[in-house]
This record gives sequence, structure tokens and C-alpha cells, in this order.
Amino acid sequence: GLGNVTADAIVQQQEMTVSGEENVPAAEQVSAAQGADGAPAAQEPPTDTRAAAADGAPKEGSNQDTTAVPAAVDEGTKEEPAGGEASAESAAPPSDEKTAEPEAPARVESSFRLPEIDAEFDVWLKGQLDASPADAKDTEDFRYLTFSELPPFTDLHKSLMRKTMTPELFAKLKDVKTSKGYTLSNGMQAGVLRPHLGVGFTAGDEESFELFKEVIYPIVEGWHKFNPETQEHKSDLDPSKVVMSDEQ
Repeated sequence: GLGNVTADAIVQQQEMTVSGEENVPAAEQVSAAQGADGAPAAQEPPTDTRAAAADGAPKEGSNQDTTAVPAAVDEGTKEEPAGGEASAESAAPPSDEKTAEPEAPARVESSFRLPEIDAEFDVWLKGQLDASPADAKDTEDFRYLTFSELPPFTDLHKSLMRKTMTPELFAKLKDVKTSKGYTLSNGMQAGVLRPHLGVGFTAGDEESFELFKEVIYPIVEGWHKFNPETQEHKSDLDPSKVVMSDEQ
């Protein structure tokens, strides 16, 4: 009856005063506690804010389950190696192919021409030129020959090289080469193509004097009357020892 409603209102007013909600009308409290159809509104379970730290880790004494749940892996989305390359386990075995040999020097177009010496000798010399491989030292106006045999010298060849070079010595040194690529044929070429030369042999680098000394030393002795094998060159630059005649 009316008396009961009044008594309930008094009790409710007292509860509002204790909870600090004395300014909220009773009707609003009732509507907040009920849904639109009059049924009690669903309430979320109370959250213990003490259970989680700022970084999301549970605080001591919390009942929060900290067991990590592994993320599901989709077999179709596994990460492949960058660039689609196979993994190290599936990489192809190293190739057994040998390292390619360095290519031979390309032949240089040259204006080089052989001299005319003797008809028969010229034919031999032309054959040697045609058979000679390209040389890295070749230029546009000069070619190095590689003699396959001891040249058939003519009576016109007067050089000390021609006198020194025997078939045995040629066979011994024909394949010798310095670290810079200078060969016995390179050294002989001057005396073979220019019969009038007195020496007839050139040293392409310092190493030539040692590798081809069996040719060079006899030439030096024949030209300078000095034997590099047994003698030592001595220099005296004192001008007071120079003796000159009156005519000089």
C-alpha cells in the first residue's frame, strides 16, 4: 500500500546518502539498474585493477593466468627467404667446373712488314710470321715473332748472336720467358730480320740478362772484350787520371 511505498522510499534515501548518491533521483537509479524492457541490465564483472601493471604483466597476488598461448601458424603464410632464394640446406652444390684459362692476346691489326733478305730465307720467315701467335707486346706497327726452329741463317747474317746460337742452345732456351713475357725469339728477332747488325740480340728487361746469359755473355765478350762470367767491371771517374794527347 501507500505506507509500504513511503517506507521503501525512506530506506532508499538513506542508502543514497551513505553511498554519496543523494543528489541522484530514485527513479534514475531504478532505470539505470533495469533495461528498456524492465529486466535487470547486464553488468560486467568487477575488474581488479591491481591485477595488472602498467606494462600488462600481472602484479603479485593476482589470479590472472599468465600462461602464454602460442600464435597459430598458417602453413600457407610461412616466411620465405628474401628474393625467393632457396635455404642453405636446399642450396645447389658448388659447381665442379674448372676456372677458365686466361684468354690469349687478341691479334692487333698491324702495318708491320718483313724485310727482303734472301728469296729462300724470306719464304721461311713469312711462314714463321704467319704461324706466330699474337703477343701482348704487339703494336700497330710492330709484331713479335716466335721462331719454331733455329733460323736458317744466310751468309748475309754477320751478328755475334748468329755465331753464338747453336741448335742445342736454341732448343734449351726457346721456351724460356721472363716474368714480363720476354722470350728468346724476342731477343733474337733483331739479328734475324737485320742481318747487318753486329750484336743481333736485345734484352727486353733486367731478368733477360740472367735467363739468357748463355747467349748474352759470349756476345758481350765478343763485342767488349769483357767476360761478365769471370770479370768485374770497375769504374774510375777521377778526371785527373784521364790522359789526352795534344791533338785531343
